[in-house]
Amino acid sequence: AGAALAALVLVVAGCAGAAPSDSEVIRGWSTAVNDADYERAGSFFAAGAVVEQQPLELRLPDQAAAARFSSGLPCRADVTDVEDEGRSSLAVFRLREGRSGACAEGGRARVRFVIREGKIAEWRQLPETPGEVAEALHHLGFAALSNSSPGGSPCQASAVA
Repeated sequence: AGAALAALVLVVAGCAGAAPSDSEVIRGWSTAVNDADYERAGSFFAAGAVVEQQPLELRLPDQAAAARFSSGLPCRADVTDVEDEGRSSLAVFRLREGRSGACAEGGRARVRFVIREGKIAEWRQLPETPGEVAEALHHLGFAALSNSSPGGSPCQASAVA
């Protein structure tokens, strides 16, 4: 009986040290953002985490930078689904009005997360439509990609004059 109790204690102790699931991390971060608790939201990120909102990619050096990133998101969002992709997890969010009032109710966003040791190592928002990427490039001073020009590469963008 003593050996069985010792084995049970070891199993329970081992569970206490387990990292949270990707879904728990994603939902915890989202709740912190929705609660405007940006310091807590920042604590979900690993030092050096990569965030991408196409076409921009940033590296967050520390949790303070992750808190600033989280506070700068224009929308609040509810997690509607988290799909385990193996190395990453794809989360779907239903958007709602945020601090800036810039979000339309009912929009959606998809973010691919890579979580290591219970911390967000990569946060990559995926475009919903090709038009969203073209619009983002246009705002940054680039013309739409084109593969119709003779001799041109389909992978070239040109600056807008």
